[in-house]
Amino acid sequence: MILSITYKHEMNQAAGALAVSPFSAPPDYAQHYTTERISQGAVLPPPPVQSVFTVFGEEYRLEDDIIRSLASQNIKQLYPTKYDWKTEMKKLNSH
Repeated sequence: MILSITYKHEMNQAAGALAVSPFSAPPDYAQHYTTERISQGAVLPPPPVQSVFTVFGEEYRLEDDIIRSLASQNIKQLYPTKYDWKTEMKKLNSH
């Protein structure tokens, strides 16, 4: 037991101030949502969700389809719309 605690302590010291979270910090309003405040009903509703947002420099709207069709992006579709994928998969095993 002592050995494992010492080892963890040494690992934490070795990491030092270089520990970085891969996740962004929660929004400021999240600090108001403690267990006590929620049980008392003393919390405000969260702010409304923005309908337009930017990811990696590209603008998205919540109303848009998650996966846009090729035609809506002016990209030529190279396969038929009605596609029997089971038949094609069976062809792979027949050779």
